[in-house]
Amino acid sequence: MNLRYAIGNRSKEWLFWILLLFFFVAQLFFLGADAPLRLDEMSRGPWTDEGLNTFQLRNWLNNGEFSLVSGDNFIKTPLYQLFLLPFFALFGSSLELTRLYGLLVILVLVFISHKRTIQPLVWTILLLIVFCFFPIFQYAHLAIPEVLASTLVCFGILEFFRTEERPNRLFIWIGLATLLKVQFAYLLVLPPLLILSLQVACRVNIWRTFFKSLLLLTGLLLVGVLLWYLPFQQEWKWVWQQQSGGFHLSEISLGLIKENLLQFFFNRSNLLFSGLVIFALFLVLVRFIKRTYSSTECALILGALIWMILESHKLGMAYLPTRYLVSTYFSIGLFTSLAFSFEWKTRKSVFKMISSVGILTIFFSQIWLSFESFQEREFETERLQKCLQEHAETNDVIWGVYATAATFNGKQLAYPIWSSFEPSLKRLKTSRPQFILSEENQEDSGKALSEKLLNQYLLVDSFQIGHRRVLLYQREK
Repeated sequence: MNLRYAIGNRSKEWLFWILLLFFFVAQLFFLGADAPLRLDEMSRGPWTDEGLNTFQLRNWLNNGEFSLVSGDNFIKTPLYQLFLLPFFALFGSSLELTRLYGLLVILVLVFISHKRTIQPLVWTILLLIVFCFFPIFQYAHLAIPEVLASTLVCFGILEFFRTEERPNRLFIWIGLATLLKVQFAYLLVLPPLLILSLQVACRVNIWRTFFKSLLLLTGLLLVGVLLWYLPFQQEWKWVWQQQSGGFHLSEISLGLIKENLLQFFFNRSNLLFSGLVIFALFLVLVRFIKRTYSSTECALILGALIWMILESHKLGMAYLPTRYLVSTYFSIGLFTSLAFSFEWKTRKSVFKMISSVGILTIFFSQIWLSFESFQEREFETERLQKCLQEHAETNDVIWGVYATAATFNGKQLAYPIWSSFEPSLKRLKTSRPQFILSEENQEDSGKALSEKLLNQYLLVDSFQIGHRRVLLYQREK
């Protein structure tokens, strides 16, 4: 059954609102819980990045201490910190509220874009196959910027049709996404590539706009280098040394690409999603051969397709945690949603019914995964926070990657420790904290904590956070 037309003009809006409300209400059941174990079996990121993304801001608000190099996240996510600042100042910085702030902003962006787009059905399909897609659904309520940044890119591409005279405004949305997390910087080449593709594939004469986009891209890169790189070269050097993952041409192989495809796209949970994408690619190819897309449809489809192509470099990464693929899943979902929303304008009822069944099957299968995660929820981070508040006093210093998440509801100072991060090594030589949080095997710190140091501390408790066992130590008095 056609999701847009078969239930009437008024009902098509109800479907969007029902899905948006369902998505929001379902998220509330996870706001206080740990990320599910199945979300990422490679990285500790879902259980540590929320703290790492916010501890520098919380240290400043709660204790008046701020250092750009106390961790490696502020310099990578400056806008995300500024976005959280007024919420933290007005309402506090508990983990649940921090998650809720980000979730509400995402929903507001979805609502605004839905009201403005010429294809309202796109957001309905996106809610079904992307926002309820298990990894996206779980990351949407975590205090990390990936889902928010990806939503901004979707917003910008869907706004492209409204700015035919000034299509370079797409830079604004991608620029905001990059400021939320600097790893989105590679998408700054999307606007000129999209404009060039429109010139070639759709015969839209916008060469002048293309050259303007190149000038804008050059200008943005220069501004970024002058204002955010050159003044902090040493800090950036430390940050890059600390990064655990990256893209190296020497590591790319067909075997690695195949392994990543099988693990993240053609596994049992995601097979239907990937099959729908392949079918969408076929539909778009046929329409391009027949040249039946309007210039607006062509622009939107090409925008999503180019985004997908730019994301494909991640398949060559040897270290590929699930959160790196959030924007990849978004690009694929946007392309698929646009493809089907355009097809349903002209196709007969049989096609609409079959494709709707496929989309709904993906939706229910992914929601079932989240329902299973709901039944398996764990609250070890919450238990760690309560334990810490029982033993720690205001202004106590706590070391460790997990300390940054453990201090959400307290007034303690948290500092991550890494053996590959120069400021951490200096801290190890010059100070001693009241508490230390460390994995049992110290992999989180790169074994930065010596046995001599830990012998000065008493083991208070242990916690199973994600896939790792975390120990809480308190300094002997």
